[in-house]
Amino acid sequence: CPMAESAPRAAGPMTIHWLLASAIFIALLSGFVTFNWSWRVPFSLRECLFAVHRLTGFFAGICALVWFARFRFPQSRLPVADRRDIWIRAFQFALVAMATVLTGVAWIGRALDGRWIELISPLPAYNFVSRPDTPLAHALMSVHGTLAYVMLAGLLIHAGSAGIHKLWDNLAKSPKNS
Repeated sequence: CPMAESAPRAAGPMTIHWLLASAIFIALLSGFVTFNWSWRVPFSLRECLFAVHRLTGFFAGICALVWFARFRFPQSRLPVADRRDIWIRAFQFALVAMATVLTGVAWIGRALDGRWIELISPLPAYNFVSRPDTPLAHALMSVHGTLAYVMLAGLLIHAGSAGIHKLWDNLAKSPKNS
């Protein structure tokens, strides 16, 4: 069998892209539900959602670091990149950088007051309401929450633009346009 003899391939850009996108989507969704205090969600469910939020956020941070280590600045697929292509790649780079910062500020904020176990644990070592009680921790968690909304807006722009681009390409390739 020729497939058995071939060497295993490293994860390509699309694999890492979809792992990162899925982790960020789940982390944002679970975070928005967990910390929306106007919704009547049982405390035990909030605890579980926070664990999901933290685990997927941790995974998203790792995927973002893998992206930076493997691809650095997103490469253009065009032989000669034009301005529009450079702006698209810069926007993608900014999204990955924001995922890294979003993860980092949360981890540092939770690790303050000597809670170093928070830096290495993908699951919450403490429940989500027992966060460190320092002004810096509160500031970092506020930055984390604000960046989550910025990330959501960026992802909607990214996904919407990619969808429109794909639709446009499919319409251009359709038989009636040939």
